[in-house]
Amino acid sequence: MTYINQILNVLNFINNSRKPVGKTYIQKGIFFLQEGLEEKLDLNYKIHYYGPYSEDLTEILYELEDMDFLKINYDDQNEKYEIYLLEDGINFIESEKENYEISEDKYTKIINLIGNSSVEEMELLSTTLYFSKLTDTDSECINQTHTAKSHFNENQIKEALDRLRDSNIL
Repeated sequence: MTYINQILNVLNFINNSRKPVGKTYIQKGIFFLQEGLEEKLDLNYKIHYYGPYSEDLTEILYELEDMDFLKINYDDQNEKYEIYLLEDGINFIESEKENYEISEDKYTKIINLIGNSSVEEMELLSTTLYFSKLTDTDSECINQTHTAKSHFNENQIKEALDRLRDSNIL
């Protein structure tokens, strides 16, 4: 996978969200794109505090900020990040549309799944997907997810599996 494709997917995901988004939202959205919708992005993910996390993706975000494609602001009052595209980022997307095929439907699926979700809901959904890729049965997935994230109970994990399937992400 080329670096340019990684950049375009990140920029397009943020652009399709149509609002400033946070780091967790981007981490989970791109994770769903790569692991659930099988977009070949070659980002390494590991389980972290809020579920799957990619240091590679964090580096890409800061590189995009250095390129003036996006802005990362920290809101001290609300203790959260707000990330939004800048004009150069939007122009870059437009200039590359002919060179890279990007399915807007994929972003829509992810935004419909997590667009209004809390950080805890995104953690549950992404962690469940993470372990579903490592296990063979729902029962194993539920056990692994609960072992890693004991604050989620069996019913919550089952509901997350259902939501992922209903969204055609799993």
